[in-house]
Amino acid sequence: MGYPIAVSKTLLRNLLSDLGEKDRFNILLFSADNAIFKPESVQASDQNISEALQFLTGTFSNYGKGTRLLNALKTGYKLPRHHPHVARSVVLITDGYINVEKKVFEFIEQRLNKANVFTFGIGSAINRYLIDGISRVSNSMSFTASTKDEAYDVAKTFKKYISTPLLTQLQISTTDFEIYDLEPKTIPDVFANRPVLIYGKYKGQPKGHITLSGIQNAGKFNKTIRVHNGKLSKQHEALKYLWARNRIAKLIDYKRNFGTDVKEEVINLGLTYTCLLYTSPSPRDRQKS
Repeated sequence: MGYPIAVSKTLLRNLLSDLGEKDRFNILLFSADNAIFKPESVQASDQNISEALQFLTGTFSNYGKGTRLLNALKTGYKLPRHHPHVARSVVLITDGYINVEKKVFEFIEQRLNKANVFTFGIGSAINRYLIDGISRVSNSMSFTASTKDEAYDVAKTFKKYISTPLLTQLQISTTDFEIYDLEPKTIPDVFANRPVLIYGKYKGQPKGHITLSGIQNAGKFNKTIRVHNGKLSKQHEALKYLWARNRIAKLIDYKRNFGTDVKEEVINLGLTYTCLLYTSPSPRDRQKS
């Protein structure tokens, strides 16, 4: 309510106004009840944008308390793609005062190849652990805006960030080569401004093939990598530590946001890979100390 809603409206207006004629959009509101602008995404025409802003004005004031973010995400992901070759992004806008279940993090993490997720924190008291946690689990950027001017600036930054999608709906498969413990578990879209790094481990001899498949503007994309062409070297020892640090960072995000007991797993990873991850304590932990 109040000022965060006003900033949210400004941000949404700027995001919609920056869309191109070939882009499509939809709006879902999550609170005690969820509301959706249209049953399917619509073209970013002047008329549709005008109706969307009227939809926002008419529904925000009628919203009750409580949040059902997971239900809203499930509804959004079920919306059909109007074309199989498009990249799709979910933009989550919140003041941070929401109770996000662990299932929300897991839902996003398991579907990175179906939609990109970007978080926008609105207001002067943003829950950065929540915003940044969702950002990390979705392998994307987070944005914050406490004023209408900042809402304008971050909308421009966001538009530039996602303006050049290169590959979407990526999947990885292997032949004669077993990989496991991949991070991330599913692969988000590749943008010109966002390369994607995949960390993982393998069993057995380094041989066989790794195949990346997906969709680009020209159609289907396939890239096969011959594993034996890679060069094993002690100079590459740091790669396994990168995987471990990435895994530890995610475990700590879960602990911060959900109080999950991950101490034993973090210690085992640190001892196994002789790596440390320094993190600042949460405000709640500072109070306890």
